This record gives sequence, C-alpha cells and structure tokens, in this order.
Amino acid sequence: MGIHSTAVIETGAELGTDVTVGPFAFIDAKTKIGDGCVIGPHAVIHPFTTLGKNGRVHAGAVLGDLPQDFSFDPREETFVEIGEGCTFREGVTIHRGSTKENRVTRVGNNCYLMALAHLAHDVQLEDDVTLANDVLLAGHVRVGKGAFLSGHAGVHQWCRVGARAMMGGHSLATQDVPPFCTLKSGATNQLAGLNTVGLRRAGFAPDERAALKLAYKVLFRSGLALSTALAELERENPDGAVLELVEFIKASQRGVCSG
Repeated sequence: MGIHSTAVIETGAELGTDVTVGPFAFIDAKTKIGDGCVIGPHAVIHPFTTLGKNGRVHAGAVLGDLPQDFSFDPREETFVEIGEGCTFREGVTIHRGSTKENRVTRVGNNCYLMALAHLAHDVQLEDDVTLANDVLLAGHVRVGKGAFLSGHAGVHQWCRVGARAMMGGHSLATQDVPPFCTLKSGATNQLAGLNTVGLRRAGFAPDERAALKLAYKVLFRSGLALSTALAELERENPDGAVLELVEFIKASQRGVCSG
C-alpha cells in the first residue's frame, strides 16, 4: 500500500490491500476503497462512497459529494456505489443519491468516465458504459450496458439510454434513447440509425443485426403508428434483441427519440 505523505485519510475509511493514494488526495470517513485501487493526486472521495477493486481515480476527480438538489437534506445518509474495474479520469464528478426511495447513485463494473464527465444524483450506470469528455447526466438518468456517450453529450433528468446505444458528440436527449440505436451528433432527440459498429464489436451475430435493422425500419421509417409497429414486432419476435428493444420503448415514461 503506497500512501503519499501529503494524502489525508480520515479515521473510519476502509482501504483494501495494495491501494495507492497520491499527493494531496483526501479520503473521508465512512468510505470503502477496494483492493488494488489507485487514487490520484488531489482526488476527493466523500463519505458513503464505495469503490470496487481495481478502480482508478485520476487527478482532481470528486466522488460522492452532496447532490445539487435544493430539496436534499444533507443530514440524510445517501450513497455512491461503484463496481469493479472502473476508471474516472481528471475532474470527473459523481454525486450521492438524493431521494429516500432510491438513495444511491450507482456505477456498474468496468465503466470508463473520461475527463470532466458528471453524474448527478441517483444516476444508474450498468456495466461497460463509456462516457467521453464533458458528458453530463442529470438526476435519475439510467444508462444501459455497453452504451457509449460521445463528448459533450447531455441527458435530461429521468431519461434512459438503452443498452449498446451510442450518443453522438454534442447530442442531447430529453427523451429515452432506444437500445442499439445511435443519436445524431449535434442534434436533440434525433436518431441516426442503428449502432452497427458497436453491435458488431459486441459480438452480435449477422442475423441479430439484420433483425434489429428491420425492426428499426418498422419502428421509425415505415409510417406505422408506434403502437402498431410495436405490436407487430412483438408478435414476430418472442425473444432476443428485438424484443428487448420493444420492451424498452413500451416502458418509456418520457417518450423515445425518433428516426
């Protein structure tokens, strides 16, 4: 365990084995740092934050600060829970949960947050999510497994980004981004097609990709009413990725981005 002499680790913090803490880093009480983590210089980890093993927190990142929610009572014990193998680059900020119903801002395993990305209170990231520089996620946003959000993308509070979706640079979502789809760069709520490169890299078979391509056309380019298109796809696809796409759209509370 290599802890720099200028680092401050409050009594009550729990550090695993082989943890490295850089110059002027601050780790508050009531935190848990997993085995093999590396905490960079000037990084700050606030109370009620758990960081899974083999995490890397780069210079100036702040994990577990109070939510920017005027209704939040700072006496409440709410949490940040982070899985294993995650990386937080320079200046990343993650805020604690806010609501009594949820109470947790959660990051899955093997997520990569690039410089200055921000997770507001109660955000939920599933495994293998990548956020590029300056991505901003408002409160209660949910991001599915393997999604990729490009630089300066933003997501409105309570919205969802589906699994294996991709948001282009400077894009904005104020509605749900369906799984496996791409949001057009520089646009608001405008789909640009399937995330074909991401699907191929994720190991989706050619027939799966073809089925999703057909489903996308039925949903967004056929002129059918969305309810009709969903019923047709559900009838013809009792399982698999197309059904996942259908169920995501049916569950939407804010509506979905369109093609």
